[in-house]
Amino acid sequence: MQCTINAPRLRNDAIREIEKPFSLGGLRGAQITILVRSFQFSRLDRAFRVWESREFRITSLGVAYENRGVTAGATVYGNDGVEIGTVESVEGETAVLVVDGMKAPVPAAAFGTGEQGATLNATKAQIVGMLEAAHQEAMAKRDAALVVGAEAVTAKNAPLGTVLEIEGDNVIIARGGDETNKITLLREHFAAAPDGALMALMTNAQIDAAMAASAPAAESAGE
Repeated sequence: MQCTINAPRLRNDAIREIEKPFSLGGLRGAQITILVRSFQFSRLDRAFRVWESREFRITSLGVAYENRGVTAGATVYGNDGVEIGTVESVEGETAVLVVDGMKAPVPAAAFGTGEQGATLNATKAQIVGMLEAAHQEAMAKRDAALVVGAEAVTAKNAPLGTVLEIEGDNVIIARGGDETNKITLLREHFAAAPDGALMALMTNAQIDAAMAASAPAAESAGE
């Protein structure tokens, strides 16, 4: 049996599922830098911390996020007055900033307050450059791990199977090494784990659910 899984909704569900076991701080500690943008957290957080200590010398003012205008939905501006992006969420001492569809975790100390609202001591171009560089690095690591014969694990580090074939962006996996039980995932469903291993951006339970949902559709198409 072979099942092809490529639904965008599954990818979004996977993102939420992977985030559950980790606080934002946990994600940083795990150094997960995964292609689904949310998982560029660790590298971007470290970059911001280096940035603030070596470049902009930003220090914490010890005030609440709300006093800086940093709340979910708030617009954040650069030091040139140009809009950078929007705050998606705030958890603990970290705000998730969305910039051109990419997400970056920003520590509390990085924010200031200007006439327009929340600010960062950087330009949009600088932040976009950092995000794109982190994304490219994550893609390169993913592609290096994604080879025929690689053993893949799930988002929860459970065994998934062996890569049998790679056809363009389609990746055929033998679940548990059983070549009679194959699934096809997309390249974008994978990332390199912190140890360099190949990791799927979903759990076994999510894959099973997607297979079950795909089976009736495949049967209908064959009628």
